Amino acid sequence: MGYRVEVSLRADSQLAELDATVGASIERKILWLAENASGMVHRRLVGMPEDLAGLCKLRIGDWRILYWAAKGRIRRGE
Repeated sequence: MGYRVEVSLRADSQLAELDATVGASIERKILWLAENASGMVHRRLVGMPEDLAGLCKLRIGDWRILYWAAKGRIRRGE
């Protein structure tokens, strides 16, 4: 089952500011995450405040995607 990805305006703006090669790599990984989220272990961040509870991370080289995974959707961190 694929997930729907929701990208915040802030995250979208930050992605647009990256080098084109890095940005494309991150975008590919986000699409991969949407297709493979149901079969993977989501690495939750620990020690986060309540409003960030359940926030997960995915590493792409020197960069991290921060996201929440909900059944059927992935929401990229703000």
